Amino acid sequence: MDFEHVKKITILGQGVMGPDIALCFAIVGYEVTGVDVMEKPLERAAQKTSLNCQQMVEGGILTAKEAINAQDRITRTLEWEGSVSSSDFIMEAVPEDMETKQVVFSKCDALCSKDIIIASNTSSMSITRIASNGSSGKGYNRPLDDSGSPEPYGGNRLWRKDICRDKGYDF
Repeated sequence: MDFEHVKKITILGQGVMGPDIALCFAIVGYEVTGVDVMEKPLERAAQKTSLNCQQMVEGGILTAKEAINAQDRITRTLEWEGSVSSSDFIMEAVPEDMETKQVVFSKCDALCSKDIIIASNTSSMSITRIASNGSSGKGYNRPLDDSGSPEPYGGNRLWRKDICRDKGYDF
């Protein structure tokens, strides 16, 4: 993804997938805030990111400087309202529970401008059921790798690719 106007990305959920998604965005230069509702996942996310960066340096994927810079671009916090309201792009990576995802999207709707894309990291749930706003879904495979950008998909009343491109989002 290449979003010229996007400077700040928020990843909601720092459990299984959130830290890896945050790192992917940080590696390519985005400022990322990883948000969770508990401190323990934030601590584990920082450890996971550090280990992943170390492995990428050892594997020749990143230089030591690139790994440090990527880690420095990631901030982790429990305070999600400020993170969400000041974000240019939001990726939800909370557990695969419909009610939890619906609550997250509802809160984001209340805090975000209507032109913000709120994406969901779900592989099995209906985006239309999760969110009734202009949101999109993105499926990531675990572990995340360099196999290319995930394919965005939508549901009823959701962003279409041509509309996203017209708004400057390049999927």
